[in-house]
Amino acid sequence: MTTSNAATPPSTSPPTHPTQRYTPRHTSFPYTSSDFLRADEEPDTDFYSTPRLVTHIDDHAISLLKEYYRTALPPNGRILDFCSSWISHFPETLEKKAMRTAWRIQAQEKAQAKAEAKAKADADARDVQQTASVAVEPPQAAPLTTTTTTTAAAAAANAAEEDEDTLEVIGLGINARELSANPILSRRILHDLNADPRIPPSIVATPNSTPLSSSTCVVSIDYLTSPLSVLSSLLSLTRTGGTVHLAVSNRCFPTKAVGRWLQVSEQERLLMVGDYLWWAGWRDVEIVTLCEGKGQGGWWKGSDDPLWVVRGRKVEGQG
Repeated sequence: MTTSNAATPPSTSPPTHPTQRYTPRHTSFPYTSSDFLRADEEPDTDFYSTPRLVTHIDDHAISLLKEYYRTALPPNGRILDFCSSWISHFPETLEKKAMRTAWRIQAQEKAQAKAEAKAKADADARDVQQTASVAVEPPQAAPLTTTTTTTAAAAAANAAEEDEDTLEVIGLGINARELSANPILSRRILHDLNADPRIPPSIVATPNSTPLSSSTCVVSIDYLTSPLSVLSSLLSLTRTGGTVHLAVSNRCFPTKAVGRWLQVSEQERLLMVGDYLWWAGWRDVEIVTLCEGKGQGGWWKGSDDPLWVVRGRKVEGQG
């Protein structure tokens, strides 16, 4: 009998996590404006004006979230990370793919901007020559440079979107420096979802206007004062079959979390987020337990941060 010394390859099968199917508990959206009042009602742009280049869940929770994303997020397409920051906690495989896409799109945008600037300079030079000329010349056709270049850039963007190896990640957040530090983002959009509780339609209004394949939000759903508006607008920008993944823990800035969040149990918070998704029009809503916070990371750490994902899917005819 011989024994192989070859290392066993790591498993590629999806990890198994306890999953609870959400069942609607109410006949209409059960929350009122008073449920979303906060201790600190000053503008969020003031509170978040100073960059916080830190993580808001512990390393164990981050590793579990990365592993969850590895199988739950699409390997290509367009993902929105809303309430985003300097890090999105994507696994290395998705990070690398998103970074390649970001570099590619940014290079295309720079080339297009350079070509358009040259076309404008050429047009300005022609205008100067025509003004200086004594002879009256017949009008000339508009130059083709800008149109041709713009069309070429749009075609290149479309080709990138159709490339099965392309993963575009868009970051929507409230602090420019935090977003700028996130290397996987192809686009960075500054937007306060509590001042205007709508995902901007411009996110998909580009030459290659493909709907979102998926969206993520990490430990920030408890800060939204109009979650129904945010999640219903997100649904309208998502393709049929697309998903949303809302990571939830018990870590927060208590003065900025909505009032009801601070008054109920962890299980009720998860059901509350399920209510948000259901009444915004999402279906197949589930609560996935990644960590209950009972010390899975090791005795030296004590209790780990708990972590759940409340997720939903856009089905045919919704949004």
